Amino acid sequence: MKDYTLKILEKVKSDVWKNTSEIEPQHMTSPFDEDEATFEGLDFDTFQKTSDRCQRYQRMLQKVDQDMTENFAKIELWLNREHERRTERPRWTFNDEIRYRSIISKLNVQNDHTLQDLRRSHTSISSYNESLTRRLESLRNDLEQRRADDIKRFTYVTVVFLPLGFATVIFSMSNAPAGHTLWKMVVTAFTALATTFILLLLSERLEEGAKLVIKTYPEWVLWPWNKIKKLGR
Repeated sequence: MKDYTLKILEKVKSDVWKNTSEIEPQHMTSPFDEDEATFEGLDFDTFQKTSDRCQRYQRMLQKVDQDMTENFAKIELWLNREHERRTERPRWTFNDEIRYRSIISKLNVQNDHTLQDLRRSHTSISSYNESLTRRLESLRNDLEQRRADDIKRFTYVTVVFLPLGFATVIFSMSNAPAGHTLWKMVVTAFTALATTFILLLLSERLEEGAKLVIKTYPEWVLWPWNKIKKLGR
């Protein structure tokens, strides 16, 4: 029972993240730190597939956990059989007990060790099952945070589209714009689109760079604000 339990647990550990092997885990210091690792490049579809697979394995582990709990209950009944018998005399005689005492003692020790191993396996399965739940929740939160950051960056970058408002004003006039005006408007539109595309690609790096500058040189960043405060006094 112990061997099969450990095989099931090892199988789950080796397969649960198999389809995300192409995603490079970051900040991993050992093979046992997978629950603390963060996966860069995880998208919603990959997360959904990973979540479905984890839930299937969790149901498997829960079934094993339930079976082991039932077996432990039966083992406890067997261990307490003498107490349950109370005054009922056993079938073997005192001489029989003396004859087989060494064998019985050896088997009792082996059974105790096996039971301890089973309890450790049961604890490992329960702990790993709980860690899968925490890991999925962490991945879900990380994915939602990335999506929120992407929306925030896109909102910031769309400010570049403000110059296109001038084109709307021009088209709303009664007369058609002149040729050179229309040409400048087209150039402005394409420039805004190109700038927006580039900023979207580099938005994460630009944000990290801005945070680094603010952290490294806070006095430079706050200098204009401090100057305004002094002028307002």
